Amino acid sequence: MKPLILFGRFSGNYSHSLSSSSFISLLGLFTPQFRTYHSNYGNAKQLEKSIRAGCRTGTLEVQQLLSLCNSMIQMQPIPSVWVLNDLLGALSKKNQYSTVVSLYKQLSMRCGHFHPNVYTLTIVIKCLCRLKKTSLGFSVLAIFYKHGLYPNGHTLSTLLHGLCMEGSIFEALELFHKIVDKEFPCDEFIYAIIINGLCKAGETNKAIKVLRQIYYHQKLSPTVECFNPIINSLCRDGDIDKAMSLFQEMISCGFPPNVVTYTSLIHGLCKFGNWEEANRLLINMTESGISLDVYTYSIVIDSLCKQEKPQKAILLFESMTDKGVEPNVVIYTSLISALSKEGKTKKSFDLMEVMTNRGLKPDVIAYTSLLHGLCDAGEWGEAFMLLAKMKEQDVRPNLVTFNILIDALCKDRNMKEAFDVFDLMTRWNLKPNIITYTSLLSGLSHSGSLEEIGRVFENMLSENIHPNIITITVLIDAYSKRGMMDKAQKIFDEMIYHGEKPNTITYNKMLKGYCLLQKVDKAEEMFRQMLLNGVLPDFNSYCTMVEAYMMIDQTDIALKFSKEMIEKGLVPDHVVVVVVVKEEFLGVYMRAYEKITLLGDDSFMLMIMFFFDETDDYVDTSGDCVVQELEITNLSSGLFYANCYDIIPPLSYGSATTIG
Repeated sequence: MKPLILFGRFSGNYSHSLSSSSFISLLGLFTPQFRTYHSNYGNAKQLEKSIRAGCRTGTLEVQQLLSLCNSMIQMQPIPSVWVLNDLLGALSKKNQYSTVVSLYKQLSMRCGHFHPNVYTLTIVIKCLCRLKKTSLGFSVLAIFYKHGLYPNGHTLSTLLHGLCMEGSIFEALELFHKIVDKEFPCDEFIYAIIINGLCKAGETNKAIKVLRQIYYHQKLSPTVECFNPIINSLCRDGDIDKAMSLFQEMISCGFPPNVVTYTSLIHGLCKFGNWEEANRLLINMTESGISLDVYTYSIVIDSLCKQEKPQKAILLFESMTDKGVEPNVVIYTSLISALSKEGKTKKSFDLMEVMTNRGLKPDVIAYTSLLHGLCDAGEWGEAFMLLAKMKEQDVRPNLVTFNILIDALCKDRNMKEAFDVFDLMTRWNLKPNIITYTSLLSGLSHSGSLEEIGRVFENMLSENIHPNIITITVLIDAYSKRGMMDKAQKIFDEMIYHGEKPNTITYNKMLKGYCLLQKVDKAEEMFRQMLLNGVLPDFNSYCTMVEAYMMIDQTDIALKFSKEMIEKGLVPDHVVVVVVVKEEFLGVYMRAYEKITLLGDDSFMLMIMFFFDETDDYVDTSGDCVVQELEITNLSSGLFYANCYDIIPPLSYGSATTIG
């Protein structure tokens, strides 16, 4: 194991801990060869002073640093190790990791009097770790011992960080325990590194144990960097209560949280819908003098948008801009998406214009969100113009973009345009997926022929795309609504044979199909099968059965199903059930049904059922059914739906009311 390399030196057998491959790599990379060059510079001390100043201020560019390094390698006598360290350190800060390793190799080969110190070798180890070659980083420890040097806390933390970055968390934990047990240089930073590594590996409980160990260390106390990864990990896993408890603990112990702490908690609370607590933390954060950064704002605004609270999101957006915090692409995209879902496409376009005026380029997600809003509004001309604009702006539509457009066209029964978009998508080398094909099949099930459905389905199978439960349900619906229950039943049976489990919607399509043919016995058999297979019927399942039995004048069975539906609490909040009690109400079924459903808004329904020969406030003795302002004469036995916010205010919404 790599951590053993570190400690083998002190027992006199470190070489046995090196793997042969690592040792060979070590020799090839770091074997010194002695060469001597004459300096091109007369005033070495002045040069060193200038170089060190440039490195520390960060004013030297990569090419300047490289030029200086190459010159210094040839100087005689060699400059001090400190100036070389500054050069190598400056290059490593500019992410020139491979270059640093190569330069160190050249120094070792050409400069016989070059003696690296701990800082030099730690820089090399850092670069190897950043290159994800931590095993070679451990090999560099041999050079420490060759020069009589010992790794310090920074060296050890660099190796520990390298192991964590590579995902070698168990080796990292082993190294950490060795550092602590052998009393090597250890500080809060080392604890923070292993805690962060454990949290990223999903080992949150182990990270908490390490945090507790710090309290027993006489010279150390945890820092906010030790708490933050654990709080973030707990929030990510949904354990908000535990995260809040740790948050309170760090405050009570005198470790003030920072913007990272608050952001993690706010993100977790928003993610799981606790906006009130998140808002309390936001207030607490500002009262503590901690300014929200753009990342915190983006989390909160995105969460508000996803919770369908765009107005609050816009207020927060305006607040951040007033405070001089510049919104990023994520914030604009979240707002555009939320406004588009609300049908406020003009505001979405205005926001996109503001975004571009501020030098931010809308991405495919922003354009797709706008397109979604236009499709929902049926603004097909605008939608296709936006698609063309995406191409002009060099924003490539993705599969989600095309799927949204195809699905919307199919729902609007614009099948020709849907297939045109499908062809365009394939020309752009985007392969349709199960969502694409299911949308097309669903559209064809309403307005296409069975031959077209079969052709699309076969094309899907030829693309090696296997149907899911939604696709199968669409096919069953296509056949059942055309009265072809033999075909629908065959698809249903094959689905079960292949291990696909039908859901409530699938069963409902089968029930509807059999009831349409007045094969109520087959429908009830399917209903019982549904229960036996552990699939729970819903409101629509029961409504189908009630209506089917009422259509064949078996009102006793219809009443049984309706009572069962009410007892199970399956009536949705937006439905009021009124069981009306005049059996002799006979008349024109379709005329009455149409008259009620013409009321408009689908957000509320009144369900009326007629069963027994009794009267009450809602039914008069003349045989007319009067429901507040709505009067319907000579209703038949049947199940009716009406949209009635203003029609029956005395009834409590969301309740199931039985009259009679």
